[in-house]
Amino acid sequence: MATLSVRPAGRLARIAQVAVLAAAACVLLLPSLLHGPGVSHSAQFNLVWTVQFGEALAAGDPWPRWLPGSFEGLGSPSFFFYPPLAFLLAGGLVAAGLPASTAITLAALLLLLASGVAMLAWLRGIGARLPLAGALLYMAAPYHLLDFHGRGALAEFGAFVWLPLIALAVERAGRRRGATALLAVAYAALILTHTPSALLASLFLIVPQGMAAIRRDRRALLPLALGLGTGIALAAAYLVPALLLQSNTNMALMVLPYYQPRSWSLWSAVPPVANWEVQRFAGFALLPGLVGAIALAGGAAPRVLRLWPALALATAVVAAGLLPWLWAGPLLERVQFPWRLLTVTEFAAVTTIVTALDRRRMLLLALPFLLLSLLALREGATAARPASLFALWQRNLPDAMEYLPRGLARPEISESERRGLMARFHRPPVSGGRIVVTDGDILEIEVAAPGPVTVRRFAFPVWRVDQNGHDVPVRATYPDRLITFVAGSPGRYRLTRVHHPTEKIGAAISLAGLAMLLALLLSARPRARGAEAAGPAGGPRG
Repeated sequence: MATLSVRPAGRLARIAQVAVLAAAACVLLLPSLLHGPGVSHSAQFNLVWTVQFGEALAAGDPWPRWLPGSFEGLGSPSFFFYPPLAFLLAGGLVAAGLPASTAITLAALLLLLASGVAMLAWLRGIGARLPLAGALLYMAAPYHLLDFHGRGALAEFGAFVWLPLIALAVERAGRRRGATALLAVAYAALILTHTPSALLASLFLIVPQGMAAIRRDRRALLPLALGLGTGIALAAAYLVPALLLQSNTNMALMVLPYYQPRSWSLWSAVPPVANWEVQRFAGFALLPGLVGAIALAGGAAPRVLRLWPALALATAVVAAGLLPWLWAGPLLERVQFPWRLLTVTEFAAVTTIVTALDRRRMLLLALPFLLLSLLALREGATAARPASLFALWQRNLPDAMEYLPRGLARPEISESERRGLMARFHRPPVSGGRIVVTDGDILEIEVAAPGPVTVRRFAFPVWRVDQNGHDVPVRATYPDRLITFVAGSPGRYRLTRVHHPTEKIGAAISLAGLAMLLALLLSARPRARGAEAAGPAGGPRG
């Protein structure tokens, strides 16, 4: 009878905790809930991508990699390269009938709540004091809030959800059933949410925490390798095309001096970089670094092996741009901004506050954390929301410059305002023929006489032209990089979006990853009735 009475009480307590987190999420996103998202660094792309994702989902396309409306109908391969999960969520809300701005805000609200629930699970799993307080502090962490209110980085905002689950899986590797499967799912989800965050988490969270887990118990090595490998395989449907098709776009824009992390160092004097931005994010790194330093100076609890205070301090130094040479490698330079590492820094700092500090120091450090968060809330509350600008974006769908076709003239693709960019492309939908049927990604073009036919759509190697089932070679015009083909005879020609071989290879690897995940889940099931109650071998729970 005692067992029967405890379990419902435990469930009610957990439901109450989630309700508290939901209420906190509403308060923390109140500016956007009241007024909609403001004009931020990525507000334009949030709108452009959410609108088109919603339209594609409503039409039955579960993963729209090519966005046909971008750049005033010229199209963009945005989601061949950008991970889809955050916009699958926001676009799904649009497909359900919500306006795009409302869908973006609600998606952010759900992601913020999910991050709190994930942090609660992590802190509970390691036996932290006051796990609910830690989860609330994680949700209200300054960069966490600024990521949406100031930067509008919806996908990076979503990355906060997966870090606690990854850390929980690594902590339990080799000691708890299901940890390997959890690591695979959470790591794949992080890659499919925000790739730069996945790279930074791999180097600055998984590697040090994994090394600590292996030092504690060598049996953790195989589950960690298997979980990470399965996660990468699950994400291969996205990763393979994203890595192998970049030569068809202007990805070189991603490594211009303005977008290189070392340009955003406190020691840097690169002219386009705003010094106040550098100083602001360096300031955001200061407090988590101070948390780590105080915990280390006071002697962190042996149970955490000083890992979390050390990570908070070390990643704060790196995120502040104090070590610009560290960002010069071929992988890290693609991260663009060193402050992206603050996702890991704040996670480590909050973990430190609720595991390695006494209550007095916990309170002393949590309060300035929350005061700094008010700046992010203030930025959300005072953000401009000009309806005319949002309407213009929704009409013209100006996409990210790096997804334009490779070979467009440099002056055209370097205009930060994008005004006038498409002027030279204002022409009929087809020259040399006329469109007679439009069905999603399929166009049927009637050609009256042999000769070149140009379609007002950017070229990318996913288009096939055929006449009566016979392939017709497709090329890109110069210098506009539009789809063109030579009609050998009058008649109807069909332009179709087809799957690139890299998409098929990636999908095959992901199917293999799903099979691996299923095997992991089956192996995690207890083999006897008493197995769950007895607990795993190799150490105590948590």
